[in-house]
Amino acid sequence: MAFNITFQSEIITYAPSAASSVAMAIYSGIYNLGIGSGTWIGGSICTHLSISYIGIAGGMIAVVAALLCIFVVIKYMKEFDRAA
Repeated sequence: MAFNITFQSEIITYAPSAASSVAMAIYSGIYNLGIGSGTWIGGSICTHLSISYIGIAGGMIAVVAALLCIFVVIKYMKEFDRAA
């Protein structure tokens, strides 16, 4: 929950004052999409495999997210830093 509050604070800080409500609506939608996706994936795993596979699925999602961060996000951050 601390991450959610921190991210909301950052969005309000960096969004223009006229667009802060739109930025918060988009953030809220993305946050709820993550919650819904997690329940869908977890429910599908429990239904088709077993609850014992939840940890394995979570680990696989974490590995994919880490690789995405390492190979995509950091590359774009370096390019953005050079441009600034």
